[in-house]
Amino acid sequence: MMYNRKKNCYISPINVNIEVTEKCDLNCKFCFKKSDGLKEIDFILLCRYLDQLAELGTPAIQFSGGDPLLYSYLIPAIRYAHAKGFYIRMSTSGKTFSLSYAGELKQAGLDTLHVSLNGSTESIHSETRDGFNYSIKAIDIAHQMNMLCVINWV
Repeated sequence: MMYNRKKNCYISPINVNIEVTEKCDLNCKFCFKKSDGLKEIDFILLCRYLDQLAELGTPAIQFSGGDPLLYSYLIPAIRYAHAKGFYIRMSTSGKTFSLSYAGELKQAGLDTLHVSLNGSTESIHSETRDGFNYSIKAIDIAHQMNMLCVINWV
């Protein structure tokens, strides 16, 4: 990470969020995604972005979407980013998160799981988004795996 003392600012991003896919299998009320024609980033292009960010000295990246758990190349993407030395975060609803997949993600190099949760109860959460029980389950699985887990509360 490069810091310019004269300008009192960083000259490279500290963290970059990369939307790897538009795919999501929830139907949240506030979401602007449509269920047809959903795209995902080409893996080779993603690797080029990661190469450029590594050259700049960016220390952290976050994979998001849609839901990155639905990205066709998530495990290879995390492995590649890990090999480049990034601190890796991923933001998810948790719908397709499982104990075995959590193990694969952790082994690939995922550092922090960000789970979307918009309320402390299902009724509050459901006012803005679907999947309360998926989020709670993902948080529980992360805990079981000793995986750092952060709640994205909107």
